[in-house]
Amino acid sequence: MHEGRVLIKRLDDGALRFVKPDGRAFESPQRGPKKPAKDWRHSPVAKHPPGTAINEKTATTRWRGERMDYDLAIDGLLQRAAKGKKDVPAET
Repeated sequence: MHEGRVLIKRLDDGALRFVKPDGRAFESPQRGPKKPAKDWRHSPVAKHPPGTAINEKTATTRWRGERMDYDLAIDGLLQRAAKGKKDVPAET
């Protein structure tokens, strides 16, 4: 949004409108609910396993602004993928 200079406006009904720099609004590809959910924890689109605690810290990130370490990220993904593989004899 920032570099593209897209504005986000909150409408009277609580919906958000994304506005291009030339003043035209983006069209929504999906039709959503007419009114915002009163309690987001009971929203029909909020799918989470039973017993999952949803609170004000659920989406809190621990990111402090440091740069992405791509080498570490790829290494972690490769290690995770390797754990899912089973040992296969060389002749197969």
